[in-house]
Parts: sequence; structure tokens; C-alpha cells
Amino acid sequence: MLRFRDDSVLTACYRYWNSLPGTDGVPDRRDLDPVAMPKSILPHLVLVEFVDDNTDGIVRLAGDAFNAAFGSNVTGKRLTDVTKTDYREYIVGHIDMLVRYRLPLYSESTFRWNQGGQWRTRRLMTPLSNGMPGAVQMWFAAQTFPVQLMHGRPFWELVDNSDLEANGSPAIINEDGA
Repeated sequence: MLRFRDDSVLTACYRYWNSLPGTDGVPDRRDLDPVAMPKSILPHLVLVEFVDDNTDGIVRLAGDAFNAAFGSNVTGKRLTDVTKTDYREYIVGHIDMLVRYRLPLYSESTFRWNQGGQWRTRRLMTPLSNGMPGAVQMWFAAQTFPVQLMHGRPFWELVDNSDLEANGSPAIINEDGA
């Protein structure tokens, strides 16, 4: 079962990405078509190209809802300029998983933002190639921010790692739950 099935934006993103052709399961950036894309995705999308041996990325496109959550237009900026805390390390870990496993990655997290608030966010990152068939060089994602939790003191959130296999790799779950 898709954990994000109750989020229509992330579900639409997954289904759109899954409909794209691809070499070795990885669609190419050129296959993205904003006209064919579900309109619900557009405000929440982010398209990032990996740089510096996949330890950073350049935001090539970010939707209005994504930019609003970050407090400015992040299009054209490097991830190292947009994410200044341990949140960057968390995202770099996601990049590593996208490149290694070449599969979409769903995650939820709570993070503290520079304006003093804490956000709960849900994201679905999908791998893309960029002219090198089968190689993961970018990500296309939808990210929703359903709740701004609070302003004030930060807090820790413990996360259950039951979705990891015994070797630490992510559990692979198909849309039908298998």
C-alpha cells in the first residue's frame, strides 16, 4: 500500500512519473511534459540536477507552493544555499538512495526553518536521467507541507525505521502493496 495514497498531489506525481518511458526504469528529463502533467503537481514540484558528485544539486524549477514554504523563489539556487542545517544531510542521504536504487523515494519529516517555524512535510522524489540513459542525474519531486507545526523551541522527533530491510536498505513497496 502506498503510504501517501491519502495525498492526492504525491499520488498524482507517482502515477505521472510511472507513466513516463525510461531506459532501465529511469525516465529522462526530456520526457517531462508540463502540459501532460496533472495540474495538481505544478505548485508542489521541484526539479533538481545533481552536482559535485551528487552531494549538492541545483534547483532547476520549483513550484509556487514549494517556494512559499521556503520563503523565497529557490529556482536556480544550490541546495547548499537553500538548506543550511542537518536537513541538507538528510536530503543528501535521499539523493544517495535515489542514485543507488534508481526508484522513487517517499519520506516524511519535520524540520525547523530559518523563520523560526517547524514544518511537517511529505515528499516523493523520483529519479531522472539527463541525456545518459539509465543514469540517475536529477530528481523530479512533489513536496507538500500539510501543517506548519509551531513557532518557538525546537523538538526532536523519533522515527520508526521499520521500513528498512535488515541490511539498512529501503523496503521496496509496489502500489498494490506487494
